[in-house]
Amino acid sequence: MAILFISHDLSVVRRLCERVMVMYLGHVAEIGGRNDIFDQPLHPYTKALISAAPIPDPRREAAKERVRIVGDMPSPIDPPSGCVFRTRCPQEAPPCRAREPVFEVVDGHGVACHFARAPRVLEPSA
Repeated sequence: MAILFISHDLSVVRRLCERVMVMYLGHVAEIGGRNDIFDQPLHPYTKALISAAPIPDPRREAAKERVRIVGDMPSPIDPPSGCVFRTRCPQEAPPCRAREPVFEVVDGHGVACHFARAPRVLEPSA
């Protein structure tokens, strides 16, 4: 039996689900096992969502790294070219504007980001 559970509450998702899919503006950003998604997120949007989820321990909550999403969500009727998250992404670069990222799956953990698995190199080394 399979159950599709849709929620914005990541603590509930972590507790109930074995596999998790993160979507942004109707596009799959990342999919994988619960531990892959929560312990090693690859997409910048997934990282931001996880960092926004509160931790019930005040010391751990105060010490955790925050990933903030800036800007307004684009219109789903007229999404941006290339990666739909690029207008709010801290890693946005020319490839993000030019083309939609390929959804790549490695060991059951899939991600749609130009820079999720490879180091970001924008300028040639001197």
